[in-house]
Amino acid sequence: MANCETHHSAWFSGCRERRHPLKRPWPQPTAWLRRVRGLNPWAGASAAFPASAASPHNPDFVDVVIHSYRHRFGLVEGDPRYQELDDLIAAQPPISVPTVVLESGDDGVGGPSAAEDRGCFTGPYEHRLLPGVGHNFPQEAPAVFTDAVASLLPR
Repeated sequence: MANCETHHSAWFSGCRERRHPLKRPWPQPTAWLRRVRGLNPWAGASAAFPASAASPHNPDFVDVVIHSYRHRFGLVEGDPRYQELDDLIAAQPPISVPTVVLESGDDGVGGPSAAEDRGCFTGPYEHRLLPGVGHNFPQEAPAVFTDAVASLLPR
C-alpha cells in the first residue's frame, strides 16, 4: 500500500493503525456525521444517522471494523465457518448470472472501473453509474436500486 493517507481502509489495514491505535470510544457521532457528510452529498444522511449513531459505542465496534478491513485485504484470517465460501470467491470464477452493477458516483473512495471488471461477467450485464449516490444504494437511491433488482426478475 503505497499511500496510507488516501483512505481510511488503508489506515485500518495496518499501515498507520499499528503506530496510532484508534481511540476508544470511537469519535463522537456528530463528528463522525460531519466526516461522512463531507464524503457524500446525500441529503438524507442527517435524518438516517441517529439510527446507527450508537453503534460506535459498542465495546467491540473498533475491533470488528478493523478486523473486517484487514480480512478484506487478506491480512488476517476470517471466520473458519466461511472458509470454503471464501476459497470459492477467491478463485474468482466467471459470473454467469444476469448482473446489474450499480457504481457510486459520489462515495469518495473510487475503485475499479466498470471496464476493468467487465471481463468477470459472462452473462447478461448492465452497468449504471449513479452521480450523487454514495455507498448505500438502497437508502440513498431506493427507486434506482429497486429498478435494478426488478430488472433481474423473470418477466
